Amino acid sequence: IDPDRPAKRTLHWFCIKLRSPKSLFYINFLLYFAFHIMYGIQLLYYLKASKFEILEYLPPIWVLTLTLQLIQRAFPFNRHVLDIYFGIDTCCVLFFYVAISLRVAALLNQGNDALMNTARVFYSLDYIAFSLRLFKFFYANQYLGPITATLFVMFWTLMRFLAIIGVFLLGCMVATESVMYPEAQFNVTQLYTLFRKPYWSMFGEFFLNEIEGP
Repeated sequence: IDPDRPAKRTLHWFCIKLRSPKSLFYINFLLYFAFHIMYGIQLLYYLKASKFEILEYLPPIWVLTLTLQLIQRAFPFNRHVLDIYFGIDTCCVLFFYVAISLRVAALLNQGNDALMNTARVFYSLDYIAFSLRLFKFFYANQYLGPITATLFVMFWTLMRFLAIIGVFLLGCMVATESVMYPEAQFNVTQLYTLFRKPYWSMFGEFFLNEIEGP
């Protein structure tokens, strides 16, 4: 009797279970979730302009593998390119490359706070995009999967509704500004105030101190 046969049988069973689609899914999810947590810790506590921390070497490796995966999915052109998660993955990659470029530029130009602040903004946008990728794992759950699919359908419905709202906001902002400031000079920053007033008016902020005057 081979004494190693039970051990070999157990090892063979474990290898089969480990290579099953369900096990690979959970391994992928746990690795991604661990990366997501460490990426957040890096942005919160270890993103310094003076030097690179150890945690900052992990995201480039992950993004590089994601980039290779995107290239493989994009060529030849197929239906995966039109998938919403392909767009999210592309945003993850682009935001990160812009952020890391600004990060390196800030490291080489010590004292330039504008570069580092801009890098933090792109890092934050990149983290938001990586957070949206978590929705992909929800499809494997029998309860969260249908809710997630419905959520994305509702999102596009919301975009159409916002387009309708935008028509009313456009008319309101031009009419209001033309009456209140009849001879105002054009300024790029004025575009912000044009949209700001009608938007906040929907929530009850009417800027009465500007409309009624002193």
